[in-house]
Amino acid sequence: RVPGSYADVLTKAIIEDNTMTAFAAPGFRTIEIRYMLEDDFDESDEYMFHPAQLDAVGNAGSEEYRAAYKKAIAEADLITLGVGGNDWGAFLGWVVADVFEAENVADKYKEELTKILESMEMGPEMVEKLVELAHTAGALPALVKTIPEALSYGLGNFYKNWDIMIQDIYDLNPDVTLMVLG
Repeated sequence: RVPGSYADVLTKAIIEDNTMTAFAAPGFRTIEIRYMLEDDFDESDEYMFHPAQLDAVGNAGSEEYRAAYKKAIAEADLITLGVGGNDWGAFLGWVVADVFEAENVADKYKEELTKILESMEMGPEMVEKLVELAHTAGALPALVKTIPEALSYGLGNFYKNWDIMIQDIYDLNPDVTLMVLG
């Protein structure tokens, strides 16, 4: 659990007496969680365990990390889950960064792009800021071509994997309490 994260603060408020073991590992998409929980899961995409996530969680996807992740889920009394934010939000930020790279403007606008991606939650305000920056950078035509497909892909991954991921969690720990956060 990332100290100071929403999941951490919420968990501390719910479990004041430390009688429950809580688990939250922010930064993963549903496809990555399925990869970590299912030994035979063989789907992937070009953003599997994106470097931005690896910075936060170390060697995600390795056998050691997968084993520790499964163990934490099996032993948890409470697991907090966010609804799709990484499947379309963080993912969309990576797609925008890739468009900037493909349009050869990433270096010139890296600082501004990074500031936007790190300063706010993915939502209408961030999308507006990203579109404004793409316009300034001359990358708007490429971004407009890419965004609909990226949103469709990200949301499709979420819808495809959410229920299966939830079942995977219950298969490891049928008595766990799942708390889904907005």
